[in-house]
Amino acid sequence: MTARSGSSLVAKIFAAHGFDTGPEKVFSHGYETYENAEVNKWIQNNKHRMAKSTGVPCRYVPGIEKFIKPNSVVKTEIEHAGLFEKLNPKVIAVKRNIHAITRSMADKRGKPWEADGCVGGVRSRLRGMDKVVKDMNGATVNTDELVAGDFSSIRDAFEHFGLEFDEDKARACVEPDRWHQW
Repeated sequence: MTARSGSSLVAKIFAAHGFDTGPEKVFSHGYETYENAEVNKWIQNNKHRMAKSTGVPCRYVPGIEKFIKPNSVVKTEIEHAGLFEKLNPKVIAVKRNIHAITRSMADKRGKPWEADGCVGGVRSRLRGMDKVVKDMNGATVNTDELVAGDFSSIRDAFEHFGLEFDEDKARACVEPDRWHQW
């Protein structure tokens, strides 16, 4: 994922289908982010062991597998995708319009005038996601489409991995009135 891509929405849809997003709930700006807090804490504590740059996944670091349970969802930055490569993950890139991402990032920081300055970094992350999806036989979900009521990309992602998709469960997760709440 990249920041402000709608990954919490996608993780919420997977949680509604019975996937585990971790025992500790994480909230931000009034909504649950469906992070796997244990995995993210491990990543924070082990950043010194990872060499990463924008849009380029780091390499596997032993120990992360202790925090990955069967049927779990790990929502993480594209730069951390390499941590999971040896664990044979099902990779789903979460995307939306690049300008919507950068506007949301800048607005969240309270500096809307900086949106254009974020484009290069986000573009690098999106290219990195395309490469990881290709290299790891992943799928892509477009959250702009989800919020508009088009569930085809998430349905395709579920089907790509042989998972059962229930549109009613997905639809119940989409709260258009909370989208772009900044």
